[in-house]
Amino acid sequence: MVKLSDFVGEVVSELSAARQAADMASVQLSQTYHADSFLKEMPVPHYTIDEAEIAFPLSVIKMFSDNSEDMEQEIVNAIKLKLPGILFLAFKNAYKEKTQNELRKKQEEKLAKDNTSVTAAPSPTDDILVELDEALEKEYSKASNRISIRVEDKMKIYLAASNMDIVKPLDIKDVFMEQLQKEYVIEFSEYDKEQQPAADNEGLSMLIQSVGTSIFFEFAKATTGSGVLVDPSTGKLSEYMSKDNMMTIKMKVREQDLDFVVTGDDKNGNAKRFLSLS
Repeated sequence: MVKLSDFVGEVVSELSAARQAADMASVQLSQTYHADSFLKEMPVPHYTIDEAEIAFPLSVIKMFSDNSEDMEQEIVNAIKLKLPGILFLAFKNAYKEKTQNELRKKQEEKLAKDNTSVTAAPSPTDDILVELDEALEKEYSKASNRISIRVEDKMKIYLAASNMDIVKPLDIKDVFMEQLQKEYVIEFSEYDKEQQPAADNEGLSMLIQSVGTSIFFEFAKATTGSGVLVDPSTGKLSEYMSKDNMMTIKMKVREQDLDFVVTGDDKNGNAKRFLSLS
């Protein structure tokens, strides 16, 4: 997904890059022509894109508003709808990694005790698939929902007191991660250590950072200001959308050359130069 203005800008930029590549090819050809006794009498080929008309299908995902209340609601909705699933997956992955590391450590200790090279035997994680038991998986799912609700409430308070015209997505992410870590500690304080997702403070920090990075993109989308978010993935569009639901935008681009114009010297003796259409 991308903002429509960014997508159109990139298309025009690519056409400019194509013109640049054509000019560079002409320069290389001119050197070849100049070195050849027959070719140097002939004009060097040079092509330009006088006019290009492009049509591309798009799927409109969302329209953004500059209204600060709308931005707040977008962020709250992202936490409400996205965070439980992101947390649940993060808890499971952290638990599996912790268990794998514990198995690896036990094997290394056993191999060291037996005076056997650690590299002589495979790591247990190569042969053993770590899975959560059903009961712990259900507990993680409930914990994800409870933490999400509490974080959502805390973020509502923060956003209501913030100036959404100047607050940055990274600022929101930092506050979010701080609240998330606090709620994680509260939630898992009653769990046995072996049932906690993170092994230690370092593991917890990595878990919080991972979740913060995942949700950050939702915050960034909510604070981009007014605009239209679109999906230009034409290959995917044809798979899950009928032609009746696809919007097609036609864009005509004309090539115009820019030249530097010199109008004399300024008070410091420097030449006044500016770009002007040819």
